[in-house]
Amino acid sequence: MSGPVLTAPALAEALQRAEWLESQNDLPGAFAAYEAALAIAPDSPVVTRRLANLAFRLGDYELAEKFYIHLLRGAEVDAALICGYAATLRELGRCEEAVALLKPVIGQNPQIPQLWRALGEALAAQFDRDNALIFYNEALRLAPDEAAGRMLRGWLLFEMGHEAEALEDLAAACGRFEDADDDASAAIAYAQLLLATGDLTQGWAAYEARYRYGATQEVHYALWASHWRPGEPLAGRRLLVCAEQGLGDEILFASLLPDVLRDLGPEGELTIAVEPRLVSLFARSFPQAQVIAHRTQRVDGLLQRDFPGFDQNLIDLWALMGDFLSLYRARITDFPARNVFLTPDPARIAHWKAVLDGMGGGPKIGVLWKSLKSGARRDPYFAPFAAWCDVLTTPGARFVNLQYGDTAEETRLAADWGAPLLTLPGLDVKDDLDDLAAACRALDLIVAPPNATSNIAAASGAPLWLLTTQRSWPQLGAPNFPWYPTTRVFHTTSPSDWSGVMAEIRAALIERRPA
Repeated sequence: MSGPVLTAPALAEALQRAEWLESQNDLPGAFAAYEAALAIAPDSPVVTRRLANLAFRLGDYELAEKFYIHLLRGAEVDAALICGYAATLRELGRCEEAVALLKPVIGQNPQIPQLWRALGEALAAQFDRDNALIFYNEALRLAPDEAAGRMLRGWLLFEMGHEAEALEDLAAACGRFEDADDDASAAIAYAQLLLATGDLTQGWAAYEARYRYGATQEVHYALWASHWRPGEPLAGRRLLVCAEQGLGDEILFASLLPDVLRDLGPEGELTIAVEPRLVSLFARSFPQAQVIAHRTQRVDGLLQRDFPGFDQNLIDLWALMGDFLSLYRARITDFPARNVFLTPDPARIAHWKAVLDGMGGGPKIGVLWKSLKSGARRDPYFAPFAAWCDVLTTPGARFVNLQYGDTAEETRLAADWGAPLLTLPGLDVKDDLDDLAAACRALDLIVAPPNATSNIAAASGAPLWLLTTQRSWPQLGAPNFPWYPTTRVFHTTSPSDWSGVMAEIRAALIERRPA
C-alpha cells in the first residue's frame, strides 16, 4: 500500500516542477524533470507525450520518434499524436512515411483540420507544392482562422510566386499564436517575405521580430547601459555593438560596422562583441575598435549573453548589429559597391598560396555544400552532395574541401567520381576562422551555399559564387547579392532538382578557365 500512496505526491511534485520549468522556457530542464516524472510513472501516456513534444522542440527527432512509437502502441491515439509523429518523420527526411501515416487517418477523420495541414507539410517538404496547397486550403476551409495554417500556406504561396496572397496569409498569422515560439516564427517569416520582395522599409521594421520576445530562443543581454535606437545620435558616444543570431549573420551584419565607426566620429569609441572564434579576425579588421568575445549560456532557463572580463563602465550605449539595418541599408543603393570589410592575416594568405601552388596546376576552387543544422524548412537551401558531381568533375579544375563537420562519405564519393577533394593540411575550418579567412583569400574561387564560411570568404575579398534558391530573403528582391555585390549568384529554380544550376556552374567554370 505504501508504494502508490507515496508515488502520487511524488509524481505531482515532479510534474509541477516540469511544467514550471517549461513555462520559464527552460526546455532542457523541463525535459529532465519530465524524465524524473516518467521514472515514477513509467506507464504514464501524459508524461510520455510531453517528453515526445519536448524532444521534438529540442530538435532531437530520433528520440522524439521513440516516444511517439511507444505512444502509438497505446489505446489513446488522437489526431495531435498522429500529427506529432508525422512531423517527426518529416524532420527526419522520411516524408513518404509521414504521408502514408496520415492518409488513412484523414480518410477516417476528414473533419479534423490539423490532419490536412500535417499532410500538406509533408508534401511541401517533398516539393509537391500543388498538392500541398490543396491540403492547406482544405485545412483552412475547416478552420479559417487557424494561425498555423495561414502561416504555412503563406510560406508555400510565396515559394510558388504568389507574393500578395503570401503576405496576406503571413500578416494574418502574426500575433495569433498562443505559443511564443510559434508567434516569433510567424513574425520572422513575415519580415523575411517582405524583405524578399524588396520592401526594405516595412521589412526591417518587421524584422524586429528577431528579438523573439518571450520565446525560448530570446537572448537576454547582460548589459545595463541604455539600448541605442535609430534616431539617437552616435557622434562622440561610447558604444558596444554585439553580434547576434548565428555565425553567418554575425559576419553579414558586421558589414554595417564601417558605417557605425563613421558616425561615432573621432571622439567616439566602439567596442565590438563577437563569437570567440572571430575575435582575432575582427580585431585586425577593425583596429579603431576594441574587440571582445561574447558568451551565451542558459541560466535558470533563459538564454543569456554576457561579456566575460569586460568593464561595462566603459560604454554609454549598446546595440545589436541588426539594429542598424534600417538606418544604413534602407535602400538597395545603400549597400557598398564592393563590400570587403574583413582583413585576413597577410602572412597566412602567403602561406596558403604556397601550399596551394605545391598541389599542382589548375585553378584551386574551395567548395562546401551543407549545413550542420538540418530540418524540413532548412534542407531545401542546400543541394545534396550527389548533385555536385557535374561541378566536381569539371575538366582542369582542382577542388579544395572547406566543409566543416564529418565529410568522409562525401570525400569517398568524390573519389569514386574521379574528382578527389584536396585538403589544406593543418587548417581547422570549424574553429580557426581567422586562418580560414586567409585560406579563402588564397584560393582562386569559392563555390558554396550561403553559410558562415561563404560569408567569411566574401567579406574577406575572396571571389565567391553563391549557390542558392530563388527568392531567398537576403537577396532583398535584387538580382544580385546586395551584401556582397561582386559575388556571382547561381539560382536553382526548384530545390528538388539542382541539375540545371550545377550544369550552369560547370559551364561557367570552363568559360572562366584561362586559355
